[in-house]
Amino acid sequence: RILWDVNGSLSFTKPTVDQIRNAHNYLDDYEDELQIYSDTSKLIDFLANWSSRSTNVETRIVDLMKAMAKEKFIGAGDVDLAERWVKDLQRMGYVFPKVTVYDEKTVQKSLDTCRKPRQHLVDSRQRSQEALKQCKSDADPAMARIQLTESLDPTTAFKDILLVVNFNWPHYDAIEQLLSIYKPYFPNIVMYGMDVPAGLEEMVKNIDNDHGMIGYKSLVMAMEEYPNYSGYLYTNDDTVLNVFQLAEFDQDKVWKHVPVLTEDIRDRSKPPPFHWHWEKPESTNMWNDPTSLTKAQKQRIADFTKVQGPADIRAYCDAVYVPARISLELTDVLTRFLKHNVFLELGVGLALVAIEPTENWVDWTESYLWYDGERDLWRDYLKPGVGMLHPVKLLQDVQAHDDIINWIQTVDITYK
Repeated sequence: RILWDVNGSLSFTKPTVDQIRNAHNYLDDYEDELQIYSDTSKLIDFLANWSSRSTNVETRIVDLMKAMAKEKFIGAGDVDLAERWVKDLQRMGYVFPKVTVYDEKTVQKSLDTCRKPRQHLVDSRQRSQEALKQCKSDADPAMARIQLTESLDPTTAFKDILLVVNFNWPHYDAIEQLLSIYKPYFPNIVMYGMDVPAGLEEMVKNIDNDHGMIGYKSLVMAMEEYPNYSGYLYTNDDTVLNVFQLAEFDQDKVWKHVPVLTEDIRDRSKPPPFHWHWEKPESTNMWNDPTSLTKAQKQRIADFTKVQGPADIRAYCDAVYVPARISLELTDVLTRFLKHNVFLELGVGLALVAIEPTENWVDWTESYLWYDGERDLWRDYLKPGVGMLHPVKLLQDVQAHDDIINWIQTVDITYK
């Protein structure tokens, strides 16, 4: 419509980059823009009858956007974007074209020209391949050298991430403190736990997680119930997340420490060489069930463990991040594991290895505090580079809440 005002035409420069689209719900996009798709005649009539008193193109652009928003063709955010775009063009000295006044004769001549058939059918598959080759040959190598110099803003970095908080025990008095710590960074939070009181059922979803033995059931339910997020960050209520560090991580990768120690791997065809705390009959049942894993998934496990056959992977799991692109497959595998109640620390690591090569993991630093007084000294472990810290009992340490917030806001980032 604006091109019509300036007697202009539209052209495109050759692309300088290849963009890989982020995973998102195309159906939601369609429903959000349904009026444009399903009521095109109304849009055409609107554009044909629209007018602006201004003779400046930059003003007419904004006027048109505001009018479209008023008719619900676009949203208020689109108007704001257009206004800022016009202001940027003005600041850089862009000379806007002048408005051309059309008379009825000129309009009719233009319409007659448009009606003439000028479209020629071509082999779209061949053309698309040619275009792709051209894009690659024209790509500017300098674009690959561009680096972001500023850290991501943690208050916006997780806007499309769902934080899944799992309560192993019904310590729901900690909810207020948890939300005050993480809500400034995570606008989307869902909580799961056992024995949820009647007054909290709107806030915490009731789930039987066997006091954390199958805590990943919360992650499975979240990925099933909320499929439209770009990623899922699972954590327990007694785990501290280094928000500023996490904001630097690639959200298209798994965030999990890679179990690399020899004692983290067990060949199930041999007796354990030492007391295997994670020896559970449920894992045996899972491996004996031929439907638990596909052939390809078993091969990925074998490639990682170097064991041709059933194997255990011991991996603590008080926090893990899953990108949406593997969420469906992970949901399927973990659901099969839940059929046999596979222990959390055996199931999640094994499932992730079965699905995603560890080269695609962000191997973050996990700090686990055992006993011998370590748990009372948890503040000493709040260090730069640490991705998560476990356990910290908010209800047992009255100063924990304030100290965690202060640490999150002041910690330095040591690696990306």
